[in-house]
Amino acid sequence: MLVLAGSLGGAAQAPGEHVRIALVGDSTVAEGGGWGPGFRAAFGSGVEVLNFAQNGRSSKSFRAEGFWEPVLAARPHYVLIQFGHNDNPGKGPDRETDPATTYRANLTRYMDEARAAGAIPILVTSIVRRNLTPDAHVVADANVPFVEAVRRLAADRHVLMMDLYALTLQQCEQAGRAGCDALGTLTAAGALDTTHLGPVGQREIGAIAAAEFVRVVLPASPAVDPKTIPAGRLLPLTRARSTFPMPVPRDANLPSLVLVGDSTVRNGQGDGAGGLWGWGDALSQYFDTSKVNVVNRAIGGLSSRTYIAFGHWERVLALLKAGDVVVIQFGHNDASAVNDPTRARGSLQGTGDQTETIDNQMTGEREDVHTYGWYLRRLVSDARSKGASVVLCSPVPRNAWKGAMVVRSTTYRPWAEETAKAAGAAFIDLNDLVAVRYEALGHDKVTPFFPSDDTHTARAGAELTALTVASALGDLPDSPAARFLVPMMRTVR
Repeated sequence: MLVLAGSLGGAAQAPGEHVRIALVGDSTVAEGGGWGPGFRAAFGSGVEVLNFAQNGRSSKSFRAEGFWEPVLAARPHYVLIQFGHNDNPGKGPDRETDPATTYRANLTRYMDEARAAGAIPILVTSIVRRNLTPDAHVVADANVPFVEAVRRLAADRHVLMMDLYALTLQQCEQAGRAGCDALGTLTAAGALDTTHLGPVGQREIGAIAAAEFVRVVLPASPAVDPKTIPAGRLLPLTRARSTFPMPVPRDANLPSLVLVGDSTVRNGQGDGAGGLWGWGDALSQYFDTSKVNVVNRAIGGLSSRTYIAFGHWERVLALLKAGDVVVIQFGHNDASAVNDPTRARGSLQGTGDQTETIDNQMTGEREDVHTYGWYLRRLVSDARSKGASVVLCSPVPRNAWKGAMVVRSTTYRPWAEETAKAAGAAFIDLNDLVAVRYEALGHDKVTPFFPSDDTHTARAGAELTALTVASALGDLPDSPAARFLVPMMRTVR
């Protein structure tokens, strides 16, 4: 039976003060004999712990038996992943994995899918089996290779990790045989169970897990009681931008056209709220969606810097495969302040390699800030490493005129082009192409495209820009996207 600790339909929390943590694993985490209940009890009311862990499941069988999908559907902020006890050889073909290959691949898949769903994955090493030598040292068992595999994977992928094996080993050896035995429970036959936890063990190891969670999420903070930490401090930096599901490829077997950018590409949730639309949500009509997925992963308010820093780019990378096309447009928000208490999203000007080290007023962390061109080069390089083609766009123009001419960007437009040439990416001068179309219509007809300000468009403006993008994608030399255009587009360009 699936156990959900905490209620998805409970009392509403104040905005920005609610954290949802999903626990994924086996019986050493689950209700009844695992540390999950003690972990939940260690936090205040603003932290909701959903315990999806299942008795007897391995990293293989947990997914195969359908327990993983509800985790993603719960939309947690964090997913804690601990498997190993049931992955050991001899557990049966439905559960057995190899630590160096299939176990690692299973954990990687959980991590990537959690990120794609907007959550932050945290790998957790298995708790120790409390088998002691006469001199009170824990006996190494068959689970150790899986513990080492978790440690290596976390280091290789730069993923947060809670090393509960090391912490519970230390706890047990310091407590001695009597203290270590007190953490456990009895089997049905009356023997001491050295794997699962009794009430004392659930409480104490759950508290250790909670303190370790706080340590990895807030590494600069002093050790404190988790109950005293305001829930808002535990929320990921993405909290203001991860409150709704992000699009994913409709058909994983098809290539994808993935859009990355700011609110001029995807406004809000992409549903036209307030009458505003980004051009990315009007683009799919120009492509044959039986042959290609059009996936708009742009997020309003972000710059090239914060799209990466907040983890959204890493989630896009988890979706990419060879043959995909990534279209990138940033610039509007890169011109903001490099450091301030509310957004701290600006990048350094230009395309060079200079950096500025700041104590970020918004995050409280030290950060090396790079140039606009540096961040774009990072996006191009990362996407190519996944086998995808990349198209860089200059930012769309604002509704700013000088006489009968639309004002072009003299900074981010040439910087985007310069970066594309240096990185060997395709380039679309969207700033100029859309401006030319605006000028053909004239100021009076273009102004209704901008109902609220000089940057964000109504549907008609988004449609015009989307048509411009589709045409430009088709006109690129050796365009990887041209073959997916609908027949009409092949004649009107």
